[in-house]
Amino acid sequence: MKSKNSKLMYVSAAVLAAGAVAGVNTQNAHAAEVQKQADKNAAQKTIDQNQKDLTQTQDQLNKAQADRDDAVRKVPDAQANVLTADSNNQSAQNVLADAQDQLKTAQDAQAKAQANYDASYENNVKSAQDDVNKANTDVQSTQEQINVQNTKQAEALTNRQGQEDALKTNTETLNKTNEEISKTQGQVEQVQKTYDAVNIASSGSSSPPRSISN
Repeated sequence: MKSKNSKLMYVSAAVLAAGAVAGVNTQNAHAAEVQKQADKNAAQKTIDQNQKDLTQTQDQLNKAQADRDDAVRKVPDAQANVLTADSNNQSAQNVLADAQDQLKTAQDAQAKAQANYDASYENNVKSAQDDVNKANTDVQSTQEQINVQNTKQAEALTNRQGQEDALKTNTETLNKTNEEISKTQGQVEQVQKTYDAVNIASSGSSSPPRSISN
């Protein structure tokens, strides 16, 4: 009888031990599953953040490219305006040179008329005086033309300077947007690498990794 009770106690102890081991295994399996789900959630959160960062960076790149394209479109117009200003300036200089020639001719005529007046006899005084008056009028008219051309030339030079400044500004804008594009493209590549790395790390999850299109 004693032997039988001992055997029953041994069997009971074995059953209890097996149950304890099974319970521990179940707890360990549950803990592993919880940790696996937490890792999966963290990886998905990182992927979502990378997607958001990549989208934002791509938007910045698109804006920088649009700014660059706008600056490129403005450069030919600015260059054309500079050429037009140069042409206007040259025309003003040509007209000024002609006016100066006319002034010299009028001054020569004035000097000749004055000499004729001084050498004329009394009966030719009126005619000589008319010649002097006409020469004086021609000199005054020509001087006024020169003044007008001087003003036009100054305006043409001012306009040319303005067009050169506009061309310089467009060129600086173009250079700046090119730098922004280069910088933003580097950011896009870095975010893409991070995104790809996270996707590879989370490739064991139930859903396949998503690709990011530019």
